[in-house]
Amino acid sequence: MENSLVDMYCKSGCLVYARRVFDGMPQRTVASWNSILAGYGRHGLGREALAMFDSMVEEGVNPMG
Repeated sequence: MENSLVDMYCKSGCLVYARRVFDGMPQRTVASWNSILAGYGRHGLGREALAMFDSMVEEGVNPMG
């Protein structure tokens, strides 16, 4: 459910809401990370996307799935 909300908010440009949902997720999957990363990238926020990617790696999530 949360992944769908993150994806919807990202696609509609509501990245603040997407991030709030993402940050509130008790457990994030690769799909969760991909949604938020794609949202930042889609809206030209490359620095934020790179920072999130670094956070993903720090949390031990394998970017290759």
